[in-house]
Amino acid sequence: MAAATGLLSAPADAASGRDRAVHVQQQGALAWSGTRVTPAARIGWGLLDAYTEPVAALPPLTGGATVSRGWAGVKVGLVQRRLGMGSRWESYDAATESAVAGFQRRAGLPATGRVDQRTWAALNIGYPWTVDAWRTMVRQPLTATPAQRVEQMIWFAEANTGSDYTWGGAGPGQLGFDCSGLVLQALHSAGLDLTPITVMRHQQPGFRTAAAIYDAPMRHLPVGQRRRGDLLFWSDSRGHITHMAIYLGEGRIVESSVSGGGVATRGMRPSTASLRTMPDAVRPFG
Repeated sequence: MAAATGLLSAPADAASGRDRAVHVQQQGALAWSGTRVTPAARIGWGLLDAYTEPVAALPPLTGGATVSRGWAGVKVGLVQRRLGMGSRWESYDAATESAVAGFQRRAGLPATGRVDQRTWAALNIGYPWTVDAWRTMVRQPLTATPAQRVEQMIWFAEANTGSDYTWGGAGPGQLGFDCSGLVLQALHSAGLDLTPITVMRHQQPGFRTAAAIYDAPMRHLPVGQRRRGDLLFWSDSRGHITHMAIYLGEGRIVESSVSGGGVATRGMRPSTASLRTMPDAVRPFG
């Protein structure tokens, strides 16, 4: 995660083509485990030999992580609201740690300032301990065409219109998404498994989901050649990716953003000094 600028997904490292090799290394030596197919031509930077192939079902994922300083996501947001803290960008900061420790002392629990399963149960939040591992199901068969997968991905994103913006969030819808959490779940819905990019890693301190999706084994092409279903990215003035969205065609996108009040469709964001359109779009299907 990174400091909020008003339009953030899970933050990212420098994302220009020339930085790509370093960029991948900084993600902690991600080992792509999804099924792959060899493309007709290698990705432009020559780092990847294959693209990710759709799957019939997502692999098992274990949830129920103890959350502590630096974590983000729906679980953090639920704890903060239960403790009457309102929204603190769903980031587990010092104030959240202090509030949790105070609750633990009142409840007769060890005052660690971390939310483990005992603390979660005592808080009586109303959601399961494993809510952090929620994922949508794959909704396309292996025989689906790229066009069908694109429409499924877009359907999922648009079906969550009105969901809140939640920093580090990846659903379910009533608990909110940030921009990369929305895209990750939409890709899952269409049958794409990007392990080791998972909803659990999305919430962890320092994991840069938008950057990891940008670097995943998918086709890159000039943003001027974008078409419906491509993924678009924006960076800050330092070249760090700070936002992403799904392109709908005709100059429109679907995204989750702070400025847009959560998940919404809108016109493409212009490139500015503080929010620069990345030169590449990513094409997950086709």
